[in-house]
Amino acid sequence: MKETNMNEANAKETNEKEANGKEINGKAINQRRKRKGLLAPVSVLVLAVLCSLLSLCLPAVFARMQDAAVLSRELPRPAQESTLDERAREIPLVYALYRRRYLVSPTFPSTIQNDGTGDGTALLQMKLSELTQAGVLPEAPAQQIQELLSIPPLYTGCDTGGDFFAAEQGSSTKSLSEPGGLLSEPADELSVMLYWHTDTGLIVSLQASVDASKTDANELLRRYRAYLGLDVLDDWMAVDLESEAKAACFSPTGQLYLYCFAQERELALGAVSLSLEEMSETFLQ
Repeated sequence: MKETNMNEANAKETNEKEANGKEINGKAINQRRKRKGLLAPVSVLVLAVLCSLLSLCLPAVFARMQDAAVLSRELPRPAQESTLDERAREIPLVYALYRRRYLVSPTFPSTIQNDGTGDGTALLQMKLSELTQAGVLPEAPAQQIQELLSIPPLYTGCDTGGDFFAAEQGSSTKSLSEPGGLLSEPADELSVMLYWHTDTGLIVSLQASVDASKTDANELLRRYRAYLGLDVLDDWMAVDLESEAKAACFSPTGQLYLYCFAQERELALGAVSLSLEEMSETFLQ
């Protein structure tokens, strides 16, 4: 009898435990369902926010990618009127003359201040020897210039500042012993003047009071252009100066005008930076 009562008590306890367990499990399941029910709208909201942020960021990211692609790519510089061509810009002498055209003047002063030191004569002799050794000056005018430099000068000048150096010597015909020396006709004043590029040493202007009438101006121009290293520009065009004693050419790419005058009382050669418009207005009409 006691054993039966104990079994019944155990069975009752077991049933109570199972009922409690089911109740607990039911509550847990209900709580999980409630949490899932609450999480679903939150997840949707978070997803919507992320999508919105992504839609806002994508254009900016895409724009940055496009900018990076453009900046990393080499683009040709747009051509502008009077702007020096990239090929010519890489030639130091051409670029120096181009800069001088805008900053100072396309031409060089016709006189240099007398410094009284005599350094101008030594500089002239040195630079003219370089020009002769380079095969630019023919022997006859080169010898005449050196003889002119040997005459006691009335004045000398030199300027060794800036992108271009200069030297000059002036003498008088009274210094010549006999007529028929350097000039067939006497002149009040004789002079030799040079300008050269500081970095390259190339002569960009020469004026000398000598008789160069027997010099071929076109051949002198050809030699001078080769001496300056400008044959690399392939668009040189001849400029008609209506005189066999004068020759000139122009390069639109380099915006550069070269000239040579081989006359009875003057030898002159030089390089000047000019725009195509300036050339057209002056020479190419």
